[in-house]
Amino acid sequence: MKSFLLSVLFLMMPVLLLAQDGKDKKTLLDSLENPTVKDNYTYYKIVKNHNIPSDSYEIRNYYRSGKLYAEGKTTDSLGYNKTGKFITYYENGNKKSEGSYTNSNPTGPYKTWYENGKLQMDAEYFDTEKTIGNLKINQFYDAKGKQTVKDGNGVYEEESYGGKSSGKIKDGLKEGEWKGSNTTTKATFIEFYNAGNLISGESTDSDSQKYPYREILENPEPYKGMENFYKYVAANFHIENVDTPVSDKIIVSFIVEKDGSVANIKILKGLGGQLDLEAKRIVKKYNGWKPGKVRGMFARISLALPIAIHID
Repeated sequence: MKSFLLSVLFLMMPVLLLAQDGKDKKTLLDSLENPTVKDNYTYYKIVKNHNIPSDSYEIRNYYRSGKLYAEGKTTDSLGYNKTGKFITYYENGNKKSEGSYTNSNPTGPYKTWYENGKLQMDAEYFDTEKTIGNLKINQFYDAKGKQTVKDGNGVYEEESYGGKSSGKIKDGLKEGEWKGSNTTTKATFIEFYNAGNLISGESTDSDSQKYPYREILENPEPYKGMENFYKYVAANFHIENVDTPVSDKIIVSFIVEKDGSVANIKILKGLGGQLDLEAKRIVKKYNGWKPGKVRGMFARISLALPIAIHID
């Protein structure tokens, strides 16, 4: 008798696997560390011994030149769920950043440096339910070496989610009015903070259309809710002519476009043949996605969907 169990979990995990045999897995990345085609890559990532079950996997990212860009460990063989200390480097070999992670969330002390080796920021991630805005800035120096944040107070500039912004830091946290712009969409935005918490924000596009928001990032989600999607997957995943017992998972990546349509469906980790094709088919067939937003504006967002399969 055949039976199967399917479970889904969404992660911000945009990846493209280029090798699935041997002990090391290679992934090509663009300048934003998103997947890209071979001719366009800026970095490449190596996951050591990816096909040997382990509690952690050593990963190293390299510049196209072959010089080390980042090193650390992950709990998954795809090389994305960071754990422990992570260090990044400039191409000249100087350290760029150093921090620690738990379940891919940054935690504890975090430092960054300029390419010339001078300290840029001394900060600390603190425990909170928030995954955005939990960085306490202790010291910050601009590119000319001028200290603009001292002992948690001053003016700070940051880059996040495609936007550059600046504003006041009080007791290490964002405070009051912050202004910024997005170099890709040409939109500007203004945000208001209290003790590091976003109170409200508003983006303005190139046509002067305004988009209010209370969250920096809103992930895509099914209009009818996750429970409905779970039922859809279970009801529509068809298994035929699979005689060998299977207890594993398929991981499918895809992009939810600004209009809610799904594109770029790929198998990140497959079981082969019919099972992989079926996983892609049900993701493509489902069309009830509410698109994600960044600072109130619709945005293309990559997701990964692990589907656990159990066949007796």
